[in-house]
Amino acid sequence: MKKLGERYLNGQSHFYLMHLSYEGEERERLWSYAITPSNEMIGLDLPNEVIMDWEDIPIIDKQRFHKRRPVWYNQFETFCKLMNDGDIVVIMSGWNPILGIGRIIVENQTRPYDYRKELIGIFFDHVRKVKWEYKGNPIFLKTSLTGFNNTLLDIKPSSSLWEKISNADLAS
Repeated sequence: MKKLGERYLNGQSHFYLMHLSYEGEERERLWSYAITPSNEMIGLDLPNEVIMDWEDIPIIDKQRFHKRRPVWYNQFETFCKLMNDGDIVVIMSGWNPILGIGRIIVENQTRPYDYRKELIGIFFDHVRKVKWEYKGNPIFLKTSLTGFNNTLLDIKPSSSLWEKISNADLAS
């Protein structure tokens, strides 16, 4: 049986691990929206706190936000600035299973992500385009990723999370 790492992570120096945090029907609705061929996107939001385009927030306000919510600040910086064209993102439902694997698409280097206010209540308002490499049946890990409590993490090969994700069995 082929391993996830062999198929999707070979040659990668890192990948992004992302929660689709909502449960039940809400999670299903969001996932369905994300993988619809006319959408093909991932998203991030922090309702009532980050309510505008990340790039338009004044530096002083970002500095205040960083002091108050450092984890969220880092997640927005990663999502909006650090993800590059071709990067792999693995989407999880909580700690288990994997829902999908996407490849980041950047069509405009000066504008690598979009703020889509019209998506509030439908999806997430900060979005990135992806090509879904895998969006089939959920891939269950042998052990759940307990301790993965953030929405977005940059995973390096030296991480124990890399090993757990890489060793997931794929259906033939």
